[in-house]
Amino acid sequence: MKTALAAATVLALAATPAAATCLSMEGPPPGATAGVGPLATFPDGNVFLRPFLNGAGWTSLGSSTIYVSGYAGGSPVQERGLNNINLHVHPTVGVTSATFAYADFGGNINMRVNGGFISTGDLSALPPIMGGAAVTVTRINFFSYHMGTVTLTALGAGTITDFAVGGQEFLVDDVCW
Repeated sequence: MKTALAAATVLALAATPAAATCLSMEGPPPGATAGVGPLATFPDGNVFLRPFLNGAGWTSLGSSTIYVSGYAGGSPVQERGLNNINLHVHPTVGVTSATFAYADFGGNINMRVNGGFISTGDLSALPPIMGGAAVTVTRINFFSYHMGTVTLTALGAGTITDFAVGGQEFLVDDVCW
């Protein structure tokens, strides 16, 4: 199924103790796929799937699939696989922080914060500041992949007005803002 809007209607919305909105991947059925376009709409933000830029310079429209795995260490059981596609969040009002859990099995990674964009081979290679936000990456190595969290924190009186992440053989969960 390539209807992003059908998948959007079953995504879970959960409040965290910090009163953030979180895109949990527990709602869509396993195997649900989506392509470039709108994914979910919340009162305080919109989520899209956007084209991916490979390190070699080519662009891909890719796909996103819900997997039953638990690799990214977010909510129990399900995660969103991003294969040559970016998950792009636009908060309705700028926020002071955003976070997500990830699992990286290899390939190129895209990261965007407030319009600042980097294409790299590994999240741990991100600069400590992007688009006016501090970038903190935690990483736990396993035999064939690594997992962790990424936290974005607006600097000074600034805010985060948009952020995106994508990859190849890349999973995300609990994308919060």
